[in-house]
Amino acid sequence: MKSILFIILLCLVSFLQAGYMDTDNYYVLEDQELAAWNGSVAAGVTLNVVLDTWSSSNMNDTTSQWWMQFNPTNDALLPNVMTGIDIKGWKMTVNNIGTAQFSIILGASTPFNGWWQTGPGVGVEPGETKTVTIDINDTSGIPNQKDCTNLLIIFQSGSKMDFKFKVLSAHNYAYDPSPFHNTEIDPTVLTELSWKNIEGITANDVYFGTTVPDPADPNHDEWTEVLPKVKTILNPSAIETLALSELPPLQDNTVYHWVVDSYRGTVPPVEPNFPGQHWQFTSYINQAPVVSLGDDQVVWLGQDGIPGQVNVTLTPVVSDDDRPVAQAELTYSWAKANNSNRIDNLVFPLPDKPSLTLPFTLPGVYDIKLDVNDTKLIGTDTVRITVGTSACDAARRLPDAPWFNGADLDQDCQVEMADLTILASNWLNCADFITNCQ
Repeated sequence: MKSILFIILLCLVSFLQAGYMDTDNYYVLEDQELAAWNGSVAAGVTLNVVLDTWSSSNMNDTTSQWWMQFNPTNDALLPNVMTGIDIKGWKMTVNNIGTAQFSIILGASTPFNGWWQTGPGVGVEPGETKTVTIDINDTSGIPNQKDCTNLLIIFQSGSKMDFKFKVLSAHNYAYDPSPFHNTEIDPTVLTELSWKNIEGITANDVYFGTTVPDPADPNHDEWTEVLPKVKTILNPSAIETLALSELPPLQDNTVYHWVVDSYRGTVPPVEPNFPGQHWQFTSYINQAPVVSLGDDQVVWLGQDGIPGQVNVTLTPVVSDDDRPVAQAELTYSWAKANNSNRIDNLVFPLPDKPSLTLPFTLPGVYDIKLDVNDTKLIGTDTVRITVGTSACDAARRLPDAPWFNGADLDQDCQVEMADLTILASNWLNCADFITNCQ
C-alpha cells in the first residue's frame, strides 16, 4: 500500500521574507526557514530537519496516510508573503540520499481564494535530484506578490520506509544578486554589485557587460564567452561585492548582464565547479516629474456669482518617466509661497491632492506652489493668482498694470459721466496744497 505523508507549513500574519526569488521566478526557502519544520510530529512520525538534510523517524507500517500538523520550533522564520518581479510561486529541489523512492508534491492555499492548489509533483529515486514547483494562483490583484495561508509538502512512498534527502536551495551557485535579476536600477544611486556565496567558496570570477550570446555560434553561445571578466575575487567569504567604480560607466536605458562563477577547493584558471547563473538589470536615470500649473490668473470676488468669494481650481499637467514608481503613485503637496494672505477654510501645506480648489474671500496676490514627488526627485511649479474686489481692482493689482487714465477720475476703469460730474464739482478748486493758490 502506498503511504502518503503530508506536511503543512502555516504562514504567519507578519511579513518576513528570509528566502529569495530565483532567476526562474520561483521563491526558494533557505536553511533557517526550512529548519522550522524540525520536530513536526503526526501519527507517531517525526520529521527531522538539520540544515538542509531532511529525514523521517518511526514511519508507521500500519498507517497508509499521515496528516502532519505543523508544529514549528521557530515560527518567526516563516514567510506568508513572497515577493519578486513576475513571481510564479514556490519551488523545492531535493537530492534523495536515502534508500527509499518517494514522490513529492507542493500545495498551497491563499487568503484570497482559500482552496488548495497542488503542483505537478515529481518522483525521486535514490541518488536522484529533482525540482518540484507550484505556480500559486491567487486573486489578490497585487502585482509581483504571492500570498499564502498554508504551504503544503506531500510525500508519497510505496515502501513505507523512512526517507532521507537534502534540500538544495542556494547551494549550487552564487545567489541573491543585487540588483536583482531583470529589474531596473538608477545608476546614479547604484554603488556596487553584490551577491551571496555558498559555503566553502575559494574564489569568484565576475563577468559583466552588454553583449548577448549567439546561439548559432558555438564559440560565443555562453555568457562567460561573450562577457568580459572584470575581476577575480580570491577571498569571497569576506568580499561578496564589486564596486561600481571597477566597472565601465553605466549608460542610461541599457541592459547589463553579469555572471558570478564560483570555485571550491580550486582557483582560476581551471573551470569553475559552481558555474554562475545569468543575471541582468536595466539602468535608467530617473527624471523629476515635469509640472505645469498653467498661466498666472486674475480673478475678482463675486465673479462666480457668490458675493464676496471666488473659487479657483488648479488642475496641474504632470508628466513623468514612470520611474521609480508609476505616475499614478506620484504624491502631491501644495503650499503658499512668499507668505501670501490666508485662504479661508484651507490650512497649508495640503498633501496629496492631484487638483485643488481655492476659495478666495480676500483680495490680494497669492503665489501657490505644487511639489510632485516620485519618491526620489521632486518637480515643482508656482502659479500667481491675483484677486481683486472687482475686475477693475484686480487689473490695478497686476505688477505691470498701466497708470490710470487721467480722465478716469473715480478710478473705476471707465471714463464716463461720473468722471465729468467729479470734474465739474471741483471746477476752479485749488489743487495747490502748498500755497493754497495764494
